[in-house]
Amino acid sequence: MRVRILFAFILLIGIKIGFLCGLTEVAEENTEYFKLSLMRPEIRNETYLFNLQEEPDVDELIFRSDLSRSDFSFALYGYESFRNVLCHFLTDRTRDKSFLEYSLVDQSLAGKLEVSLIAGVDYHTNLEEQYLHLYRGVQLRGNIYNRLIFWGNWWAGRFQGDLDYAEANSPLIKGFFKSHLLHPPYTNLNKISGNISYLFDFGKFSLGRGTHLVGENIGGSVILNDAVNDYGYFSADIDFGKLSLSFLHATLIPEVLDEEQNYSYQDKFLVVHQINYRPVDQLDLYFGEQIIYANRSIDPSYLLPHTFYRITEHNLRDRDNVLIYAGMRWNMNKLLTLYGSLTMDELRKSEIFGDWWGNKYALQGGASFSYAEGLLAEKNEPVRTTLEFTAVRPWMYTHQSMMTTFSHDGLGLGFPEGSNLIQTAGEISLPLVVSIKFHQFFSFTKQGSLGNDFSINYNDRPSDTAEWLEGEKRERLLSRSVLSWSMLAHHKVRLGLEMTRENGNEWQKNLIFGYQAMY
Repeated sequence: MRVRILFAFILLIGIKIGFLCGLTEVAEENTEYFKLSLMRPEIRNETYLFNLQEEPDVDELIFRSDLSRSDFSFALYGYESFRNVLCHFLTDRTRDKSFLEYSLVDQSLAGKLEVSLIAGVDYHTNLEEQYLHLYRGVQLRGNIYNRLIFWGNWWAGRFQGDLDYAEANSPLIKGFFKSHLLHPPYTNLNKISGNISYLFDFGKFSLGRGTHLVGENIGGSVILNDAVNDYGYFSADIDFGKLSLSFLHATLIPEVLDEEQNYSYQDKFLVVHQINYRPVDQLDLYFGEQIIYANRSIDPSYLLPHTFYRITEHNLRDRDNVLIYAGMRWNMNKLLTLYGSLTMDELRKSEIFGDWWGNKYALQGGASFSYAEGLLAEKNEPVRTTLEFTAVRPWMYTHQSMMTTFSHDGLGLGFPEGSNLIQTAGEISLPLVVSIKFHQFFSFTKQGSLGNDFSINYNDRPSDTAEWLEGEKRERLLSRSVLSWSMLAHHKVRLGLEMTRENGNEWQKNLIFGYQAMY
């Protein structure tokens, strides 16, 4: 009730000030952004239940600034500035202002800095239990000489209501949090991510904290997924025209805790090496390797972005966890995009179509239809429909050592649903009017209980064979519907309904409402 009253009050105040200030028309944005990641997929899931799940789009976060003059603006600097900010905050549909903006251009320096404030509330219920999540945060972005660019995003939230339900079901909890059982009376969660990069003519070097996603997908990547807690990393991208090279070295949190010394974790690292080849603009082919190594300091052998990691790992006495992957994206025309990926661990050519347990591989492919002349032709916002098929063999993400599992901070880095499964998924993104979008995601997953989770040691397998969907079978239907409304440039409202059904039982329903303001 309090949330509804607060939302209605904000909306009424916004309408009133809108008439006083004069509502502005929708303006086209001509801002040029940096392309910061060669690994970033073009097609990814857009059906988010919460505003905070929609991670800052790095490729659209750092803008190429006009560094021609010095300037300063602060929302609370004088009455006139505050009045203009308030009008802009509640009426303008172009996001070209921030809480703090500072540009400096002189003989020795040319740079720009922007700081925005974030506040919001989420409501989540299964029609029996419910909780609120109230949060606030800060976003920072800027650049110097359009060469050294940086951004940071921080938020902290507090859960209220049925806290056991919140801790067990909130998709925002992906790792460490302060439980109400240890820190009463609330459950607290905070998150920070960021990046600083130096751009040169044929690539960039980066240092950051965040997650990465490899391969086009809507149901989750089978190569490297981003549905985990953030991790620290350094990376490099080098572009040779049609050929490009990406390198990533990240620090992970292992699953094994030293029993003699609480909170004493061993070192664990992720290394990714990817080569992209684009023979034509419409076709992107890529090949890569991933290494999980642990229980030692950073290994210089894995810091060479141009070497073959599987041979390196073999010469290090086969003690690390290696996965190899390949994929493609083909933009056939303006309407249709085809994509596919394959990742594998151990494999015998003679057993490739057999049931040997070591045939560990995952296949994923899909087709995405984009109708550019959609309901919002004047904004050129497409109606996108994507269909996808995923198949993951048993034991795919497991390893003989729990120190080198393909995971981070309790969650798998591979396909989010695990392995030993077959999934069919689809998603529709439909613009309704200028500021309202409807997203619908659905999936049907069949999964066996044998070797279906990264936390299982493959030395504990019952036999040397593994059939598809072996073990106790589970069938899961998932439907996720989300209506997102960008009330104004600095305000977001999101309404979602998620329904799940397992093995023919009754539908389980979750209803979500969220509001976020950023300025």
